[in-house]
Amino acid sequence: MTDTYTDYDRFQIAKKEYDKELAVDKPVEIGDKDNAKPIGTVRQVIENETGIKVHVVESPDHSEVSVLYEGSKAPFDEGWEVDWFENDIPMAHSILTGEKGTTSQLKASADILNDVLVRYPNAKVTVYGHSLGSMNAQYALANVRDISRISGAYIYQGPNTYPVLTEEQRQRVDAMKYRIHNYVDDKDMVPIGYPKNRM
Repeated sequence: MTDTYTDYDRFQIAKKEYDKELAVDKPVEIGDKDNAKPIGTVRQVIENETGIKVHVVESPDHSEVSVLYEGSKAPFDEGWEVDWFENDIPMAHSILTGEKGTTSQLKASADILNDVLVRYPNAKVTVYGHSLGSMNAQYALANVRDISRISGAYIYQGPNTYPVLTEEQRQRVDAMKYRIHNYVDDKDMVPIGYPKNRM
């Protein structure tokens, strides 16, 4: 199942994190109506006081689970203050100053990913995220208990959390770095904290 997705398909899957119609037991498809490609079924929609929103999608053959971390809510949308003032701004400060530490939403993202591993013991897990969702995905991967279960990560336009990770967290990320696909437009100001010479 995993090998059948193109880069564009992966991007379309990541965009589903913002789909307001996704709900438990609803099917998830990408593409247009004439060429729809089924991804799976929403098994969980997780939200809590940290502002996090995550969709857990199980593939039709139950062999893969996709974890979609939603990015920041647009300013003045319901709940935007938590995303921006309690997560985005503090993380930007930490990344720019090199301070260690993280926010409650990023910590929640790690707990959620580890819970998914327990709940779906026979499935490989693929992680998606954009913007703040990318930071959530990065931090969750840095704290995942079983890296062998992660089949891949596809994250887009998020700040680089690597500078704020502990040495142990960095080693975990480094051990699966070839499975983490981090897409960054260096002309966009959102993905801060990446070395200028990374290309």
